[in-house]
Parts: sequence; structure tokens; C-alpha cells
Amino acid sequence: MKLRTLARTSATALAAATIALAPVLALAPAAGAAPQVFPFGTTITSNASKNVVSITGVATGSDSDTGTPITQIALTYTAGDQAIEGWQLMWPTLTYGAAGTPAEHNYTYSSDLFSGVVAPHTTVTLKYAYDVTYTDLNPATLSAGIGFYEDYVWSGDLASRITPPPPAPKPFGGIFGS
Repeated sequence: MKLRTLARTSATALAAATIALAPVLALAPAAGAAPQVFPFGTTITSNASKNVVSITGVATGSDSDTGTPITQIALTYTAGDQAIEGWQLMWPTLTYGAAGTPAEHNYTYSSDLFSGVVAPHTTVTLKYAYDVTYTDLNPATLSAGIGFYEDYVWSGDLASRITPPPPAPKPFGGIFGS
């Protein structure tokens, strides 16, 4: 009788584990499927979904409160044949330097979380800011994602694509010699 109870308990536990892990197993990416990496400036189109992601702007400056250098990157997402839900737009990661140091996200100078829907064949542009000076962005890698399976990766010299900010204006007293 104890053997039958043990077997029944084991079978129930195995079935429960299979049901609990089924979504994880179904969503797991294919082994060894590395995303293709493109140079900065390339517009990337997914072959499967026809979604398009492009870097449409890069700006630099500094935090007005702390003086921390900031780099802001604008990404434009264009939905393919299917709509893109807001939750599917993953916050891009930016790494820089030979060691691949992760840049800290700066939420103050970024777009708010997108909670809408990008209808098929329409676009949305979101700005993402990072606490890193633009001169450190050679080399750099930017990885964006839509959902669990679509990765959009750019790598190379991002620093050369950024126009440096103008110098700070001189104080008014300097003009009149006071």
C-alpha cells in the first residue's frame, strides 16, 4: 500500500511540475540562437514579424541637478503585421568600453513607460537616457527587444555619431567687464 501511495504522490508532483513549467519551457529561446549584431545607423527589420526598430536620435548633455553626463537615445519602433503591446517593449541595455560596462539607466530624462499599443504599420518613438558620457561610447553595444524573442542589437562606435554639446555660455558680467 505504501508503494502505491508513493507512486501516486510522485506522479501527482511530476504532473504539477510539468503544468507549472510548461509556459517557461514553451517560451524558452532556442539553444544557441544568438541575435545578429548590426553597426550603429542600421535600421533592423525582423524577418519573422516584420517589426522594424531604428535609432532615430542621439543626444548628450548633463543632469541639471547632479552634473552627471547623460546620453539619450531615441528608438523608433514600427509594428509589422501584428500590433506591439506596450509591455513587449523591453528597456534597452547599453554597454560601453572594452570591458562592456553596463550604463546606468536614467529614468528622469527618459520617456515614461509605454503602456499603449503600436497598431500594425504605425510607429512610436521612445527616448532612453543613460548615465554615461558620449566620449566613452566607443565601443558600445545597444540591445533592444520586443517581447521574448526579438532582439535588436547594434554595436560599434556610437561616440562618433553624437554631436558634442555646445560650451556653457559665459556669465553676463564677463561681457561688460564688471
